[in-house]
Amino acid sequence: MSESSYYTDFAIKAFRIYLCMMVFACVNKACFIFLQAMGKALKSTILSMVREIVSACTEKDTDRETEQLTEDTLDKIEKEGHE
Repeated sequence: MSESSYYTDFAIKAFRIYLCMMVFACVNKACFIFLQAMGKALKSTILSMVREIVSACTEKDTDRETEQLTEDTLDKIEKEGHE
C-alpha cells in the first residue's frame, strides 16, 4: 500500500467518527433550546454543561486515538520502505 492510501484510511475513520457524533450533538442542542423555551433554564444549563464535560473527555480520547493511528501509519510506511 502506498503512503496516500494509509492517509485515506485514516481520513475515512475520522470522518465516520465525526459524522456519527453529529447526530448526538444536534439532539443535545435541540433539547437544551427546547428546555429554555419551556422556562426550565436550570435543566437546560445542566444539560449544556454535561455536554461540555463529555465533549472534553471525548476530545482527549480522540487525540490519543489520532496519535496512535498516526504512529501505526508511520510504522507501516517505514516497514514498507525497508522491504
